[in-house]
Amino acid sequence: MSQRKNKIGRGTLILSLTSFLFFLVLAIWAFSQHGTWGLYNWNHDYRRLLNIIIGLGFLVPAVALILWLLRGVVSRTWFKVGSWILNIVSVVVIVVCIGIVFYVVVPAYSLLSSTEPKLLVEPSTGIYGIPNLYVYFRTETPTVVVGAWGTGDNLQGFGDSKPVKEHLFHFTDLQPGTEYHYVIDNRMGLTFSTPPLAKTGTLVTFAVASDFHYGGSDANSDERTQILRNISEDPNVNLFFMNGDIVDLGMVNGYWSEFFSDVSENMTKPVALVLGNHDTLIGGLYHFRNYFYGADGVKIDSGNELYHRIDVGNVHFLVLEVLWGTEEFTPEQKKWLEDQLSSIPQEDWVIPISHCFYYSSGDVETGRVWADHEDTTRLISPLFEKYNVDLVISGHNHHMELLEKDGVTYVLDGVAGGNTTGPRPIKSDYSKWFYGDSRGYLEVTVKQNEAELLFKNVDGEVIQQFTVTQNTQ
Repeated sequence: MSQRKNKIGRGTLILSLTSFLFFLVLAIWAFSQHGTWGLYNWNHDYRRLLNIIIGLGFLVPAVALILWLLRGVVSRTWFKVGSWILNIVSVVVIVVCIGIVFYVVVPAYSLLSSTEPKLLVEPSTGIYGIPNLYVYFRTETPTVVVGAWGTGDNLQGFGDSKPVKEHLFHFTDLQPGTEYHYVIDNRMGLTFSTPPLAKTGTLVTFAVASDFHYGGSDANSDERTQILRNISEDPNVNLFFMNGDIVDLGMVNGYWSEFFSDVSENMTKPVALVLGNHDTLIGGLYHFRNYFYGADGVKIDSGNELYHRIDVGNVHFLVLEVLWGTEEFTPEQKKWLEDQLSSIPQEDWVIPISHCFYYSSGDVETGRVWADHEDTTRLISPLFEKYNVDLVISGHNHHMELLEKDGVTYVLDGVAGGNTTGPRPIKSDYSKWFYGDSRGYLEVTVKQNEAELLFKNVDGEVIQQFTVTQNTQ
């Protein structure tokens, strides 16, 4: 008489199936989030952690399969031991998944109940060639907010028609070279000046910095705030681009709260936001979209909230979604970029801005070479060269640098809050100047045929300056 085969109990099967479904749903969610593939591809420390979690999840069906294959071979005692192991592993996976849900997934979809007002650049253009602006913020309870804006004593009122939690106010059809004032709920009045668009002088002056890392343990909040104040107090600056890695971890509301407080208190210039890899982690894109583009009525002339075009007269900023590399550079974005580049007249200025770099000096970090990016230089830079792009600005690597290749000038704008790097062991063949000894930012004054680049330190002192002529190759 043959030995009766062992059977996996119904309770054990239900428990193991439940644990695997928990894991599978979380894994699908995690890898569907913006930036996860880039994190997995470029940070091998996190790749090992994710591999361990994935391995733990697949351990349950692996143990179950082994038990089923050995059901007629091992003794009843050893089969029970295997079943207990399967139960224990299943419970561990469920506990880990529940922990991830409460500490990762839930925060990823929660928002601050209130945020401070901030003046933002809208990716749409008024009738005088100046970008429209808007103020968007949230209040904890439904509130009627009122204010006024305009030039000098010629102020016009604005306000909510009814109590609401989300408040959006537009400043549109701005005139060049004009000083505007605005006040919200009797707060201290704020002032900004629009780009001159002078035919024989300055078209626009803008500042740009990246890698602020609000909430980061190695960030310097004092120097970051000082940079904001320097830019705010500079009468020449018309726009400020915050070029990615605004917060250290996009899903953490406390980090966004630090950002709102600092910017509201210390930045008066209109801010244009560029998405960075840290801003998307993990579920951070939900926060970015809701905090800056959540209200109905924000207009985008070309592109979307992640990549778009900002026109200042005949100076065209192409804000790109390039985070770790080309993981988010979809065929749709590539087509959009090429359409924009091919439609802009050769005599106009074209300035792409993205968080991730293209050509850069660097080093080896987290298992990858962070210099002359192998993907962005292969898939995106050829478009810059084909259409004679004038100036490409990026961050991601925490230093300042100017590089030139095939007529295109590439610039790394400097780290505004995160850790500094010092010298880099890998020097790009295209590097003309490198600086990594302190935090700082870049100020650019664009004229008809040339642009003046000022690399500045925390105190606003010029570290180095260059003059870049238009790319007419």
